[in-house]
Amino acid sequence: MAQFQSTSVTGSLTVTGQVIAQTLNVQQVTSSIVYSSGSNIFGNTLGNTQQFTGSVSVTGSLAVAGNINLNGASSFPTVGLLNRTSDSTLYLVSAATGFTLTDSSLNTMYNVTPTSHNWNISNSLKMKLDVSGSLGLGTTSPRGVLDISSGLRTGALSGLFIGADSDTTAGTRTNNTRKLGIIASPHYQNAIDSVFGISMDNQVSNNFIYIGGGYSGYTAATAIVFSTGGTTTTATGTERIRVTADGLTFNGDTAAANALDDYEEGTWTPNDASGAGLSFTVLDARYTKIGRQVQCFAQISYPSTANTNDAKIGGLPFTMATTTGGSYGAFLTYTNLGSNPTFLNNSNTTNTSVYTNAGAAITNVTLSAKQFRLVWIYEV
Repeated sequence: MAQFQSTSVTGSLTVTGQVIAQTLNVQQVTSSIVYSSGSNIFGNTLGNTQQFTGSVSVTGSLAVAGNINLNGASSFPTVGLLNRTSDSTLYLVSAATGFTLTDSSLNTMYNVTPTSHNWNISNSLKMKLDVSGSLGLGTTSPRGVLDISSGLRTGALSGLFIGADSDTTAGTRTNNTRKLGIIASPHYQNAIDSVFGISMDNQVSNNFIYIGGGYSGYTAATAIVFSTGGTTTTATGTERIRVTADGLTFNGDTAAANALDDYEEGTWTPNDASGAGLSFTVLDARYTKIGRQVQCFAQISYPSTANTNDAKIGGLPFTMATTTGGSYGAFLTYTNLGSNPTFLNNSNTTNTSVYTNAGAAITNVTLSAKQFRLVWIYEV
């Protein structure tokens, strides 16, 4: 083995075997050092450190068993990655404060800093995850856990868009198939099903929006509250409508007794409730029910009859209350009887008795071939 204290070589130096040196200093002037003909090993343990100042060009494969540390101050070192299938180049620019992934034109695609992760398309920021865990889509300053910056009313960027084929986990959106999107939140008790918020359920004949419930596997809301503000800067607002199991209340009133729990309207069929089996001629028999109060309208013509049973008109659409409120009567707006009878509801029934102004019962024969236009108001 030859030993050299200090040797200068001008030209070529061919070594068959090994070159062992404490320090091997190669200064490039106009030529390069080419490591070829097989594999080249720099170090043989993970504790070995190889330092390159400048650029390293590798043709072939580069296997690193340890770490690659990129250190730079005023100018950042780069690692070039060659994609052999498309011959495109990506550059990873690294610094102590983060790194940036760019395309071959140095347009930023992905950037990491100590406080955020940033995704770009065409060098324009599209998504940002900040240090607080807030994700911004289309905004650099997310103001919530999820902040979507989009004011478009049409197109692919029209705000939040959720839903897929119903009852599937594949996330597919098949044409001519029911689509379902649901927003829910965790229950107060972790073991209980999530509380249902809102869903959009789009089917072949209807596009439904459900609020507060309607699907198995979710816990229904116990109250849905609507509030408004007096100005565009009002905080909190004032409750205007509350929907609960008791019904509908207004302006902050939560008393169950004051809840509007029903609304209905339709037609009804007045009939003879005297037991005589008379057939009435009826026009415009309609009703409206708002909460506990019922209003009915009808034009009734009696047939010709000699029956002497006490007159009663039945068939009202809802059974009257057993209280005095259920005993209210009907108001007469027209008759050709020649006198003005009174009509008193019979509580806890669906019929009304006919009386004189003196309170005496009127019989069917008195009303023979007569017409009445009546308005009922009563409670249930």
